[in-house]
Amino acid sequence: MTDELGLRRATFEDAELLWQWSNDPVGRQSSLNTAPIEWTTHVEWLRQKLQDPNCLLLIAVQEETPAAVVRFDARKGHLLVSISVAADFRGQGVGKKALSSGLEEAQRAWPSQEIHAYVKPENESSLSLFDGCGFTRKRQMDVEGGKVWHLVLHTVDAP
Repeated sequence: MTDELGLRRATFEDAELLWQWSNDPVGRQSSLNTAPIEWTTHVEWLRQKLQDPNCLLLIAVQEETPAAVVRFDARKGHLLVSISVAADFRGQGVGKKALSSGLEEAQRAWPSQEIHAYVKPENESSLSLFDGCGFTRKRQMDVEGGKVWHLVLHTVDAP
């Protein structure tokens, strides 16, 4: 396996793959909402996200194999990021490469935006990932009935 990791925009052809990743037991456990996602709900969500100019949905690809998904949603005054790494690629550094590359893409699309993430305290691998990409743990808070860390990355314009 090489260290090369590319990014491409997600398309509707990725629907089944993204749905499978979304329903992966480890991924569901790490999500704020742990309930399985129905196919029809997922398809409608994906259609909306792909058409939304305030969403950047990226697939990280290693050796032509999809390895992770990184999503940025532009909100009023900041971006919200989420990431999911395919089961076969966990523990190999793919998450950090995908998030770092995704952050670069997001900064090109929306310069000078703070980037926020919410991670469950027990999700140590995600907390480590965001820490390693320069995010700061602001505070723990309640979201959707559970505790999460609110993480923030302060960005600046390139010179």
